[in-house]
Amino acid sequence: MTANRTVAALLATAIGLLAAACDEPSPDRAADPDQSSTTVPTLTATTASASAPSVAGSLLAEPTGPAAVGVRDVPSVSPGATARLWYPALAGTGTTEPPYVSAATAASVGVTVDQLRQVRLRATLDATPAPTATPRPGVALMPGLGTPMALSTALAQDLASNGFVVLAVDPTLGSEEPDQPGRHDAEPAGRQDQFRRALDFLTGPNVAALAGPVDAGRIAAGGHSIAGADAVQLSLTDSRIAAVFDLDGWLHGPALTTPVEVPALFVEASGFDPPTTAAIGRSTRAVTVELSGATHFDVTDLPCLAPALGPMAASLGLGTIGCTGSTTSNALVARFLRAVLHDGAPAPDATDLARGLAGIRPLGD
Repeated sequence: MTANRTVAALLATAIGLLAAACDEPSPDRAADPDQSSTTVPTLTATTASASAPSVAGSLLAEPTGPAAVGVRDVPSVSPGATARLWYPALAGTGTTEPPYVSAATAASVGVTVDQLRQVRLRATLDATPAPTATPRPGVALMPGLGTPMALSTALAQDLASNGFVVLAVDPTLGSEEPDQPGRHDAEPAGRQDQFRRALDFLTGPNVAALAGPVDAGRIAAGGHSIAGADAVQLSLTDSRIAAVFDLDGWLHGPALTTPVEVPALFVEASGFDPPTTAAIGRSTRAVTVELSGATHFDVTDLPCLAPALGPMAASLGLGTIGCTGSTTSNALVARFLRAVLHDGAPAPDATDLARGLAGIRPLGD
């Protein structure tokens, strides 16, 4: 969506303010049961222990699944992008907690990784993949136009904690701006090519050694904004995609006239345009859940980080939903993918998907 270009310019400043705020105590979020506690139990590979020691609080929404999470940086998945692999891991393995953003990305916005230390991940680098009797479902994930993949970190690690292998492809920052020469990544064809490269990796021979076996017949694709829209469009021609999810992205191209044939989740935050709404209505395997009090970036990590930003948060165009926007949209994606990929069930309806979650607009409104 074009909103990404407007807000992307503010993200560098926001991350800079967040880095400064990370030197202060974390805001109290315990009053809202739908938001993550600043003290959480350590997760094991099979279940969370009530007596496990506390770990340092994080501004990010916490993973909801029982598995520990491993993460690896994977080179050469797609030109013009970096890639990070998230997967269920054996607890206690791996080397260290990875940074929220790479040193290069942090430097590009004028901060250091160390300054972002309060944005803590619940994953360890190069952890040993958890053993599994059957190949796991996989997810190809991408960010909105001109924004870093880091803003979907909580979603990636939540899906991994729930048993999915997630390949997050991150286009090089700046490569998608309209005035950049050779900016093929900014065009729909470029984004879809990057999705195809991610699918190649998830269905190829090398993923098993890094993250455990992946079931090539159970692959989803999606992401925030244009990434979700491009995943829907690519599903019309790439049979490897078994499900898609679109986090507040307006559809374009053939997806506006050709109904999507795989189970498709649409999370509406800022409001879809009429052509997108009409296209979704023609797709019998699509389900839409609307968030209340949300805007375009409330389905990313940003609302959970916003309390540390002070007055700058108002400039980011966030809604009133707060961190619930992130936790609820993550839960919707996990529930949807568990049903259609893990359990092999038809796409749940909106009522079932939204049951018990906060921040959902009443159905029928």
